[in-house]
Amino acid sequence: MTQKTHRSYSSWKEYLCDFKESLKTFKWVWDEMFDPQGKRWAKIMILLMSISMIFHVVQPWCVGKVVSGVVGKTTNYIVLGFLGTAFCFLGEFICRWIQDRFREYSIGQMMWQLESKSNELFFNKSLGQYHTQTEILSSANVEKGRARIFEMEMMLLFDGIPTLMNLFFSYVLLWIISPVAGIIMSVVITHYLAWTLYLNPKVVQVCEPLDENFRAINRYRVDRWDGITRVKTHGKEQEEVQTMSDWFFKTLTEDRKFWLWFININNFRSGGRYIGLLLIWGYAAWSIWQGNWEVGILIPVISWTQFISGELWRIGDIEHRLNWSLPAVRSMMRALTLPSDITEAENPTIVDNTDPIQICFRSVTHAYPCHKPVLKNVSFCVEPGETVALVGPSGAGKTTITQLLLRAMDPQEGVITINGIDLCQIKLNSWLQQLGCIAQKPEVFAGSLRDNLLYGLKLEDRKKVTDDQLWELMNDFQIDFGQRLKDGLDTKVGKEGIELSGGEKQRLMIGAQMIRQLNFLIIDEATCSLDSTTERKVQWALEKIIKQRRCGALIIAHRLDTLRFCDKIVVLRPIDELKNNDSQVEIVAHSFEEAYEKSPTFRRLADDQGVLCSCKE
Repeated sequence: MTQKTHRSYSSWKEYLCDFKESLKTFKWVWDEMFDPQGKRWAKIMILLMSISMIFHVVQPWCVGKVVSGVVGKTTNYIVLGFLGTAFCFLGEFICRWIQDRFREYSIGQMMWQLESKSNELFFNKSLGQYHTQTEILSSANVEKGRARIFEMEMMLLFDGIPTLMNLFFSYVLLWIISPVAGIIMSVVITHYLAWTLYLNPKVVQVCEPLDENFRAINRYRVDRWDGITRVKTHGKEQEEVQTMSDWFFKTLTEDRKFWLWFININNFRSGGRYIGLLLIWGYAAWSIWQGNWEVGILIPVISWTQFISGELWRIGDIEHRLNWSLPAVRSMMRALTLPSDITEAENPTIVDNTDPIQICFRSVTHAYPCHKPVLKNVSFCVEPGETVALVGPSGAGKTTITQLLLRAMDPQEGVITINGIDLCQIKLNSWLQQLGCIAQKPEVFAGSLRDNLLYGLKLEDRKKVTDDQLWELMNDFQIDFGQRLKDGLDTKVGKEGIELSGGEKQRLMIGAQMIRQLNFLIIDEATCSLDSTTERKVQWALEKIIKQRRCGALIIAHRLDTLRFCDKIVVLRPIDELKNNDSQVEIVAHSFEEAYEKSPTFRRLADDQGVLCSCKE
């Protein structure tokens, strides 16, 4: 748990700069989370709101005419007042009826745009960024920001804008009836805005770090919930409950302390409104007593001043909710506007799915941000249809090589070529369609076995796969879980495959890759969770399909015995053992015996595992 640093402002200029950032946030929400159709509907709805609000605000004036007519026994005033009131009622009713229809269209369009745009912006980062920038690209924080954006959109469109309109029209009409009343109300509004300028920096200063703490608590909780097995097996349930409760209560106490202070100051700020109302009403009563005003004028004056007073309070409430929502929205904006660190070439080459694949690493060096290099001067090739084992101790950079092949990031030095073309010049999606990656940690989606097996296929290709083909695949890779398949292929596997064991998840993901027509496979410890009998069966099925399809493969496994079928072995030595510009590739061998004889690193790994080689015997 890290202590968050509170933001403070050394000058009003600094606060105004932050206010501009808030305006940029609102503009970003308007530009990105409203599509052209949604903006059109929103603008029409706002126009209808304006007309409806004019009818609403004019009503007290019409009622005042009726009162003046009754007191003065003036028939024209009474008729004019009743007709005016009826017209305002009818106009407001029609506008609100049409407005409500546009509201439904507008809400639906907002929800659709928020859903589609947030997905689009979240998915357009490079794979590496999701691994290295987890604080920013947190799905929990983005989801929280999505909820706050929708709340903010609803609040502004259906509460904020009507509030401002009511205040504006009432204020203008008050000035028209009485400049003196307008001046008094102007002082009230100025007093209110002055307090707002004082309070807003305080809100930002306190609420942003508090929101950071709430988000940190959320990340911590999700992390512990996802890692429930580790928590339970260490008997840490009560400790975790207490830790999160104490952390949350401490943050909540700070939050409550601030908002109680804010409420006290806000009520003091509201006192100016009541003083202003009393002064205006007193002036109106005095003007009627002196015979300068008709008695009916008192009705719109009281109504409009109450409108303004009530809307000022409502603006404070909206301001409170906006200030609470903005930190989460800013966090989401930082995540979704984060530029991808992988860029496509202007005219990228498309990989033909009928071409065999040759992959070459040429003098590749790579380091993660703020870390020492994990790969240095790595060079080797995987020829078309060739199966290559990648061997080395933990930390030697084997997984980094697979990430570079997936173009999760680009190497800092050197080049990776696909059929002689720099990977950076290839259209990434066309390459990934030819490439399958079976990872050590399987990513199983909620849904059925069928859903997970067919996920990698295009929608039109999924319909062509028969149940018999799926059952054959499941049999080959030992995915038939017997009695556990209550609904056959439609058996639900739960969130993240919680209904399956680790080995079953691995087999399911292997099957999901092998159903695709691939030209190259990356297999990273794909059978590490399987028992030896099942592993041999799955290994045999993998070998069979790889050979039948003449599919190239790069295979990583710590258990050397599982790599004997490979055509050649690339051994990576520990990077700390390198001198000067040595290559990290210690040897490219074509047999276990050659690797054992010529590679100290391979020999050490083989001896540690008790692997038998003919030269060793």
